[in-house]
Amino acid sequence: MGERPATTKLRCPKCKSSDLALVETGTWSSEWIVKDGRLDRADGNHEPESVDRLDAKCSKCGYLWKPRGAHQIDDVVTEKPSP
Repeated sequence: MGERPATTKLRCPKCKSSDLALVETGTWSSEWIVKDGRLDRADGNHEPESVDRLDAKCSKCGYLWKPRGAHQIDDVVTEKPSP
């Protein structure tokens, strides 16, 4: 069972496409667990400490912009209700 899909009303200001890449930039912290000298990349804690900005890039025309009033992904997405 995965996470519910989310939606966004964001559209490219240039070509109006809804196919986008959203990039959060900020400070992250990773804790890697080493057992008996072996590092398991799946075992660890990888959490954002702070998100400084959100940028968007149109997958269709390549236009780059900063969504107005948005500082992180949660500012531009809405959880889709369960059916």
